[in-house]
Amino acid sequence: MPTDGILSLRRNGTTGVNTPTNFAGTPGQVNLAAVVPMLPSWGIALLVGAMLLAASGLLRRRSAPIA
Repeated sequence: MPTDGILSLRRNGTTGVNTPTNFAGTPGQVNLAAVVPMLPSWGIALLVGAMLLAASGLLRRRSAPIA
C-alpha cells in the first residue's frame, strides 16, 4: 500500500501515479505529499500548560463552599 500520497495501488499489484476520474471522464490528481505545518514541541507544552491552568482555576471556583 503506497503511503507517499502520490502513488496509487493498481489491481495487478503495481503502483502508478494516482489519476482519479469523475463521472464525466475528467481525470485529476491528488497530491498529499505536501508538508502539513505542525506545532513545535514548545507550543504543545505551552498549550497543555494553559489548559491545565484554566482547568485548575475552574476547579478551585467549584470547590468553594456555598454559603
